[in-house]
Amino acid sequence: MEIINKLSSSKCVDIFYDYFKNREDNEINNELKNLSKEELADLVFKNTKGENTEKALMCKLYVTDKKGTKFNNEIIELANKYLTLYPQGDNLIAVLKILVEAYISEYEIEKALEVCEMLHAQEYEYIHSYYCDCLYKLNRLDDAVAFLEERLVIVKEKYGQEPDERQLKLVNSIINHLEKYKKYMEEGQVYIPATEKGREKLGIDLASIKKKTSKDDKSIAGTNFKYTVESSADTDTFVAFDLETTGKFAKWDEITEISAVKVVNGKVLDKFTSLVKSNRKISEEISELTGITNEMVANAPEINSVLIEFLKFINGYDLVGHNIAKFDMKFLDKYLVRMGKSISCKIYDTLRLSKIYFKGMESYKLTELAKILDIKHTNAHRALSDAEATAELYMKCFNASK
Repeated sequence: MEIINKLSSSKCVDIFYDYFKNREDNEINNELKNLSKEELADLVFKNTKGENTEKALMCKLYVTDKKGTKFNNEIIELANKYLTLYPQGDNLIAVLKILVEAYISEYEIEKALEVCEMLHAQEYEYIHSYYCDCLYKLNRLDDAVAFLEERLVIVKEKYGQEPDERQLKLVNSIINHLEKYKKYMEEGQVYIPATEKGREKLGIDLASIKKKTSKDDKSIAGTNFKYTVESSADTDTFVAFDLETTGKFAKWDEITEISAVKVVNGKVLDKFTSLVKSNRKISEEISELTGITNEMVANAPEINSVLIEFLKFINGYDLVGHNIAKFDMKFLDKYLVRMGKSISCKIYDTLRLSKIYFKGMESYKLTELAKILDIKHTNAHRALSDAEATAELYMKCFNASK
């Protein structure tokens, strides 16, 4: 291997990679002919020195004699080792991409989602592909579609009316994924794992799947926030609250503001509001929407201390919120799990209740309902203003129910 030792690590990886794929003859490849694929893979790893990590790992993937769980576990072990070597940049992204694929292949979806978070933190543009695949395998198609719709808006606004070829390719990729998952939803398609020989094998069996049942009026199991979703506005004593966050997805976004209004017998008795320090950067798009900037939350209290005070404020009261079941509760539950705390209550979702008591509206967004129903809402998308408007909206639902 004298010739090989004289080459740069980058050149070595390129040669090995091409040889794996094509087995072409040249002066250097003649030295490789007597080596097995496993031995070639070992040479690749010894010669990477932090360069071309993706090709190095892809060489491992070309060792086709190893398949299934054993093969994927080796990739997972190797990739996790590489994570300690490459704390940032393209090499890290390359390792994470291969790691998430291996976890998905082994149906270790929660671990795959953790890797997706890391890819998202590295601003990997095609995160939608892996993340939505994970959501699909968890039968969370509605979350996948919502993520893609938000991602599409952000990317289009970022690139403007005349994207270049690379940008257009990304936009089209998001659109294609969105169309695919919307089609799955329309067809009622679900994803189920089938067990074979002690390991998870993935398959689809539409005929055996029961139609999705409503969770209304049922306790939501498996979370630290136990609640029932009420289908009527039947109380005038409650806490209406709202969260502002770095994005729509509780899995990796964070809370930046919590506000609440305590109402007893239809009258506001107390208010709570606090900004929250966020470890995730607030994007320009979110700052424009909420008015909350990274500078504003830099010296704000940590989430745990804010939540402790918030939980004291809501203690013993049922909760009211707009789109509360699909958004706010997911964020709260994430932090409750981390803090080892749990509470139970009834929740009243004004998005749903408005559709019951005020039928035929063109839009059920809080801002639009406030205009139509003459509700004071002077600072939309700030938590306290939204919480106050939500409390007033709920009372209109309560009065309409009589």
